[in-house]
Amino acid sequence: MSTAGRRIGFASMALLVGVCVFLLSCLVDPVTRETWWLGNDYAAMSKAPFACLGPFPHRVLGPLLAHVLGLGGDDYWIFHHAVLVLLLASLTGIAVSRGLSWARASLLTLALSLTLGFALFKTFVGYSEPLSFLLMVLALAFVRRSVLFWSLQLLALLNHEHMVFFWPWLLLQRRLAGTSWRADAIGAPAVAAAYVLFRLVVDLGATAQLYTLENQLDWATPSLRMIGMCVLTTIYLLMTYGLMPVLLAWNAASAQRRSAVADIALFLLSLFALCSIALDTFRFVGYALIPTWLAGIRFVQRRHGPLILAALAAATVGAIRLQQRTFAPLVQTIMANQPDPATEIVRKVIPEQPWLFAGVGVAAAAIVALGIVWGRRDRRLGLAPP
Repeated sequence: MSTAGRRIGFASMALLVGVCVFLLSCLVDPVTRETWWLGNDYAAMSKAPFACLGPFPHRVLGPLLAHVLGLGGDDYWIFHHAVLVLLLASLTGIAVSRGLSWARASLLTLALSLTLGFALFKTFVGYSEPLSFLLMVLALAFVRRSVLFWSLQLLALLNHEHMVFFWPWLLLQRRLAGTSWRADAIGAPAVAAAYVLFRLVVDLGATAQLYTLENQLDWATPSLRMIGMCVLTTIYLLMTYGLMPVLLAWNAASAQRRSAVADIALFLLSLFALCSIALDTFRFVGYALIPTWLAGIRFVQRRHGPLILAALAAATVGAIRLQQRTFAPLVQTIMANQPDPATEIVRKVIPEQPWLFAGVGVAAAAIVALGIVWGRRDRRLGLAPP
């Protein structure tokens, strides 16, 4: 078979797995067939992507793609779910290209699809995050190809500006892949300049825009609010991923390379920095799906890794349900303290419910500790893959 034929076959297999995993995940968390809330704004944009309409005219990529594909307006929900399928297909195909069998890669993708990091966007239809996740995964796949990598970064910014928060982590991935600083010294400023120019043009024509370039650059985050947002982000990570974060700690503790801890720490720092400026933390913690996937690629290669991952995924579904019942009332209490609920977490909510917040800390610490002990044991016994 020719190279082109093999590539088509590989892509077709990945897409088939993506469709099958998506359908299986719908047995646990059904999909919604209409856009919702902010998704309605993106659906409206998709009718005329360059008309600078609505509150987010600068987030043009998703609406533009849907418009070109004929899936704008009332059909935007189809485009949204197609992106979710492509995300699952990419996670599977890239995992196979990194050495996994199709069976192990499919199991890993299915496990991730059962977390709220993925499932949330089957109901939050029309939101921009799934396309951002897909672009980040593709950037990791082409991390050694500088022009393609930075082109994907520009596309990601045109989808949602918060991708810039993850540039430090993505640059680390470039360093670990052995790329040169010279390409990044050209690529990063070029992409930033192109995006700023685009935003300035959009700002001139947008009358209903919620975030202009100027007011985003002027954002300031008081220290109490930052602390409160870190607490809220931790709660949402537990509610979203259940027991799966144990893979992150395991990966850091079991890896032979010293940069593994810095790798995960830099990602979490980027994530918490993003979450410190927006109350939509429940959406943004979805980015943790990606380092969890990277850790999972290593984990399923250990002895009995697939069986353990299957059990962990099943336990995670139950843990997510339990944590939602436990923490959802707490989140409602936090969000009731408008106009600045993040600051009130520190000033009011924690003093009123100290034991519940202590439980959040204990749960997070226990998951991290379990992963560290487990990872060190695997490294000592030679069970951890390279």
